[in-house]
Amino acid sequence: SWFTIGKQLVYTPVHMATAHVSANTKKYSAMVLVQYAGKRFTEARNSYDFDLPYYVICNAGFGKKIDMQHHTLDVQVSCNNLFNMSY
Repeated sequence: SWFTIGKQLVYTPVHMATAHVSANTKKYSAMVLVQYAGKRFTEARNSYDFDLPYYVICNAGFGKKIDMQHHTLDVQVSCNNLFNMSY
């Protein structure tokens, strides 16, 4: 209808950003991933009375390569939503 023309799509963030940093050596690896999602509207008119706030999610991981006789075992551990953000 006419009141939704030019409005942000429902549940689609106005802004989004992702940053990923990783470091590797011969035996170890580490990474951090940060994701930002901006304000989201829950109805087509984009009313601020029913919007959802922005959120930032942080994921982190660590890995180690273990040399075995003829193989290399790559063990990785990661934690998603490190700070337990509600979104």
